[in-house]
Amino acid sequence: MRVLPGECAATKTGDFKVGERIRHHDCNLISTISGTLNIRDGFSLSVEGPTHRYCPASGDSVLGCITDVHADGFSVSTGSSSLAALPRVSLSVGTKQSRPKLNIGALVHARVQRVNHLGEVALTCVEETHDVRGLGLLTEGFVPSCNSKFARNMQSRSFETALGILGSAVSFEIATGHNGRVWIATSTRQRAILIVKALSGCFYPSASCTVAHDSSL
Repeated sequence: MRVLPGECAATKTGDFKVGERIRHHDCNLISTISGTLNIRDGFSLSVEGPTHRYCPASGDSVLGCITDVHADGFSVSTGSSSLAALPRVSLSVGTKQSRPKLNIGALVHARVQRVNHLGEVALTCVEETHDVRGLGLLTEGFVPSCNSKFARNMQSRSFETALGILGSAVSFEIATGHNGRVWIATSTRQRAILIVKALSGCFYPSASCTVAHDSSL
């Protein structure tokens, strides 16, 4: 469904979760841009615009690259217009000694904990629910390029059957993010690309595989 800026996307009478490019106004949920209205899991509303840049929303699962290390946390690039913050206390529920040491260029699987009114993003790797599993540092894998829509679809239940069938034929681990990044841990780069091809049905023109800790993410 296409919506225009200022157009009503839904009423607040429904049990909807406000996602990216949606704001409250009176008793309605209003689109802030022109784009396609998406309803995820039956209750999460967001609008996908013509730009391919990722726009963070609370609850999103993201794959991000560490770009800076601070005393109290890390700066993380998720592909959005600004860096996200990952506090050390949100890295894991373990002790200080058991937490993994993250260096610049490391790849992490995190959840968007909150986005404030200034657009500042806070991430967490603490698994509070079973909706997002496998949060934390990702190593020894490949990151093929894909678009955000494909990565979001891979998190839907309709892909679980395809992943199960593929997993019975070849051994691999996979993590996906709403920011359009997919991490695959398997024996070779070629196998990682073939897995993406099997899931998507075709190669992406811009597809490439890089080692997970590549700082070019």
